[in-house]
Amino acid sequence: MNDWMRVNRIRGPVYILTAGVLGLLAEFTRYGWSRTWPVWIIVTGLLMFAQYNARRHAIESGEIPGVPPVYPPQYPPTPPGTELAPPAPQQYPPIEPR
Repeated sequence: MNDWMRVNRIRGPVYILTAGVLGLLAEFTRYGWSRTWPVWIIVTGLLMFAQYNARRHAIESGEIPGVPPVYPPQYPPTPPGTELAPPAPQQYPPIEPR
């Protein structure tokens, strides 16, 4: 198991532990849920940073393959004489003033 998979597997338990710690802070201190919301942003940012670094390391070391480039589909050329003609311009009747 590489580090990238390990970071993905600990994401749920880290959020549960964070919720427990913040719940204890809300219960036993003056810091309620409304004052501890930045902790969620910090924890999420740390997990995203760890996941990015672990994935980059895994790709560089060859543990997981990188994402191949995506090319547009190559269609065969249209045979001569089968092209669609552009639509003819529509002629509208002149507008008469009232």
